Amino acid sequence: MRMNTTMRTMGMWVNVVLVMLAATACSSGADKSIPLAGEWAFKLDPGKVGVDEKWFAGNLPERVRLPGSTDENSKGEKNTKQPDFDGLSRVFVYVGPAWYQRDVEAPEAWKGKRITLSLERCHWETRLWVDGQAMGFQDSLCVPHEYDLSAALTPGRHKLTLRVDNSHKYNMGPDAHSTSEQTQTNWNGIVGKMELRATDPVWLDDVQIYPDTQKRTARVRIAIRGGFGRESVHAGWEGGAGDGGGQVRRFGSARRAGVCAADSGCDQALGRVRPGVV
Repeated sequence: MRMNTTMRTMGMWVNVVLVMLAATACSSGADKSIPLAGEWAFKLDPGKVGVDEKWFAGNLPERVRLPGSTDENSKGEKNTKQPDFDGLSRVFVYVGPAWYQRDVEAPEAWKGKRITLSLERCHWETRLWVDGQAMGFQDSLCVPHEYDLSAALTPGRHKLTLRVDNSHKYNMGPDAHSTSEQTQTNWNGIVGKMELRATDPVWLDDVQIYPDTQKRTARVRIAIRGGFGRESVHAGWEGGAGDGGGQVRRFGSARRAGVCAADSGCDQALGRVRPGVV
């Protein structure tokens, strides 16, 4: 009987989270996205001089198509090495920075929205400028590269400039599948979905559930991020299935929502809520 009660309680929490995620998905479905597949301006940078020479402030002279790679766009040096059984053989070889550039139009309806650039599969490091303004860099080989452009993409026309560098940044061994000729080659470019997305300015950033069958509880952590008026707020909600309530916590902008423990002294209680009410 106790186990059935515990399972029903945990099921309630799972349902609460699923309802919240479904509501978020329905809201996102009404928002817009702009696909960025197609022709991009382009230039190779084998001497790695583009940043110093501020290529992001000018116009790149060549043309390529994305999603794609320098190999697919016949950029780089023609590979004259005979294929062998030691690995894959690229038709065009290039290692170093390559610059990609295109104009985009941010609709008036996107004003006040959270605008992100999502690049599904990049190889390897990307750096981004919008209208000559640096927006940071990312270097994951495992997850999409995403940039928050909410402040930069006001309604109107803007220029995106991407620098993609497939130089070996970290020592991953001589035959790493993600950066060697053993599986996919050390290609340069962006593949998969490329798009700008406009969503609500407040969003669920993280949802975590920690069940405890012995105590018959399930602790739920929900991190909410976004701007409220002029203030940027990172807030989290914690609720235990067995304690009859939950705690809304607010975190400073320098802290990641949902990370601080309740007794760590790095959060501030905002108030009590009933289970399932956020």
